[in-house]
Amino acid sequence: MNSLNKAIIQLGNAMQAMMQGGAGGGLQFLLQQLNQLAMQQLGLNQATQELMQQLSLQQQAEMARLAAQQELIRKSLQELMKEAETSGNRSRILGDLNKIAEEMKEVVSDLESGNLNEETIRKQDRILSRLLDAQRSIHERDFEKRRESRPGQNITRQSPAELKLDEEKEKIFQDLLRSIRENYHKDYEALIKKYLELLRSLQQ
Repeated sequence: MNSLNKAIIQLGNAMQAMMQGGAGGGLQFLLQQLNQLAMQQLGLNQATQELMQQLSLQQQAEMARLAAQQELIRKSLQELMKEAETSGNRSRILGDLNKIAEEMKEVVSDLESGNLNEETIRKQDRILSRLLDAQRSIHERDFEKRRESRPGQNITRQSPAELKLDEEKEKIFQDLLRSIRENYHKDYEALIKKYLELLRSLQQ
């Protein structure tokens, strides 16, 4: 768990660094905050999966702690939505974020009631996947805005296959995959790969 969490933090820091020169203004802030929430959600998902595999009466306090953590992420997302709406970033993305918040609420209810099962894990996986999708949508939107604001300029974008992470980030990703294969739910591997593709897209 510790090695995986360390790799997740390293990858999150790498993404934040990539974002510094990415989307501008309110979009940059939204992108960075969503990245932080996605990293928190990923860590929570792993902790929940681990707890379900060894659940007993002694784990009730831990389940309550995870419920509180999920509620904190949900409230952070709602605050982010309010800030985005106030700054004028009204779009389909806000609607998608609202759906994510609703599913987070369901997970909180599951954990608080002690109803931890495979469906709870699937909900958390969907939450994380949608957070990543929201980041990608914001990045795509920013790219289109930049292209429209520079008529006559050829703004090209590389395909994921053409984008390569440097040696350090590639090592982080491989460490993540290794830890996931050894210790965690098989669906996390697909989610981490999706996260890597987002990181690669932010390099453009």
